[in-house]
Amino acid sequence: MTAVKMRGECSIQGGGAAYSRMQCAWAGAVLLLVIGTTSAQVFVTTPKIAGGAYHTLALSADGTVKAWGGNQYGELGNGNMTEQLTPQLIAGLSSVTAVSAGMLWSIALHSDGSLHAWGNNTFGQLGVGNTLHQSLPQLIPGLSNVAAVDAGRDHCLALLANGTVMAWGGGNNGQLGLGNTNDRYTPQLIPGLANVTAVAAGDYHSLALLSDGTVKAWGWGFLGQLGVGPVMLATTPQTIAGLSNVMAVSAGADHSLALIAGGTLKAWGANFHGQLGIGNTTNQHTPQSIPGLSTVTAVDANGNHTLAILTDGTVKAWGSGSRGQLGTGNLFHQSTPQVALGLSNVLAVAAGRRHSLALLGDGALKACGENDYGQLGLGNTTQQNAPQPILGFSLNGAVSYSLVIMVLSPAAVGITIPCNTEIGALGSAHYYFNVFSVDPLNASSPGTGAWYGLHATQADVFAWLDAGINGLTFAFGALGSSGGASASVAIPPALLAGLTVHGVSVALNPLTGVVADSNVASHTF
Repeated sequence: MTAVKMRGECSIQGGGAAYSRMQCAWAGAVLLLVIGTTSAQVFVTTPKIAGGAYHTLALSADGTVKAWGGNQYGELGNGNMTEQLTPQLIAGLSSVTAVSAGMLWSIALHSDGSLHAWGNNTFGQLGVGNTLHQSLPQLIPGLSNVAAVDAGRDHCLALLANGTVMAWGGGNNGQLGLGNTNDRYTPQLIPGLANVTAVAAGDYHSLALLSDGTVKAWGWGFLGQLGVGPVMLATTPQTIAGLSNVMAVSAGADHSLALIAGGTLKAWGANFHGQLGIGNTTNQHTPQSIPGLSTVTAVDANGNHTLAILTDGTVKAWGSGSRGQLGTGNLFHQSTPQVALGLSNVLAVAAGRRHSLALLGDGALKACGENDYGQLGLGNTTQQNAPQPILGFSLNGAVSYSLVIMVLSPAAVGITIPCNTEIGALGSAHYYFNVFSVDPLNASSPGTGAWYGLHATQADVFAWLDAGINGLTFAFGALGSSGGASASVAIPPALLAGLTVHGVSVALNPLTGVVADSNVASHTF
C-alpha cells in the first residue's frame, strides 16, 4: 500500500529499453548498465509517508518518524492509546529508511535492514512471535537484510536484499503465499519466490514484481484482484499472464495496479467504486489498461481509491470519494482519473484507507479525506474534500528515492538512483542522468571512482557519493545542482563481483524531446 514500489525509475534508448518518464520528472536518475550477470539484484526504497486506516506516518530526513491520528491499538507508537491530532515524534526510533502502515498497525525499516513494528497484533502481523498488541515499537527478531517492506491489512511482506520475500501475519486467504491459510506470528520465507524487486500487500492479497518485469499474485481472488482470471484464492504465487514491462505495483483493499514502462497503468480487481479507473464499475479478473493516462511516475492505492503522480508533478485520483479522499472538492466516486485540486510539484503520494497525502517538493505535506481521528494532522477532526497543508510541519530534505539493481535482460543489470533537477530557459525543466564508473586503478575499493554528467562538475557530484567500506554507498542530496547527503544505502561487494559496468551520460529536455548522450568508460569489478 506504500507510495513507492519501483523496479526502476528510468531507462534510456540503446540499452534494450526505451526511455520512460518515471521518477525522472521530479528527481532525475542515475543509470548504470551492468553486463555479465543474471542474478545480482538489490531493491531499496524509501517511502516517506504512509496512511493506515485511521493513522498516518511520516519519515523525516534525520531518520526519525512522526505519527498522528487514531491510536486504538497503539499504532502511533507513543506508549499509549490516545489519538493525536497533530504529528508527534515516536521516541526511540532512529536510522529509519522507510515506513509502512497497515490497517491498525505500523512498521519501520532501518538502515541496517532490521524492522520495528507496533500497534494491532491480532493476527501476528507485528512478527514478534505472539498476538499481543504493542504501543511501542518492537524489534522483529531474527530478521535482517530487509530491503523493502509493505504492510497489508493484517499481514506483512518483507523483500530481502537477495530478492526473496518473507511473510507473516494473517493468512486466512492464503495472502502469505505459504501454501496454506494459517496465520504466522514470525516471518516465513515464501517458497519458490525469487528475483523479486518490489512487493505490495492488499487486504487479503499480495503482489510481487520480478526483475524481468512480470508480476506474481496470491491470496484472495474472488473479486479479480489476483489478475489471473476467476480464481477464488491462491495460496502460492501465480504469474499474471500478459503482464510485462512492469515498473511498479500497488495494492488497494481488493484491487491491484501495475505501472508500465512508458508511464501507462493497468488495473484489475474490485471496481465497485470505480477504483480501477477504466470508466465503469465492473470488476475485472485480468489487467485492464486505464485510458487517458500515459505520463504516470508513481502510483499508490489503499481502500477503494487510487492516486497517481504525473510527470508534470500533478496528481490524479479515482475510486471512492465518499470522504473527500480524492481531493477533488466533492464527495463523488470517480470511475476515471480526476485532477486533485491545488497539488503541484508533488514528489510522493500515500493513500490511507479513506484519506490521502501528498509530499511536495518544498517538503510541505498536504492531506485530504476522512479525519474522524485526526489522521490528516490538521489539529482538528474536520473532513477535508480538497488537500490542506499540515501547518508547521515539513519533510524538507526527505525526498523519497529508490535504488534498484535489476535484471534488464539475460545479460544486463541496471542500477538507478535519483539525481539533480535544474530549471532551464523559459522555465523548462532539464532532467539529467549521471553515470558513475569505477576507477580501474582503484578496483579493490568500489566506493571510489568518477562521475560523468552534462550539468555538474565532478566536485558537485562527489558530494552525492560516499565511499563505503561495505561496497558502493550512494548518498542522496536535495534537489538542485549540487548535493549534500541526506540518506545512503550500501551495495555489498559480493553482488558486484565479476560485473562489468558500461555507462552512458544522458540529458533530456522534456519539452523538445531532445536527448543528448555520451559514452563513459567501462570497468569490471
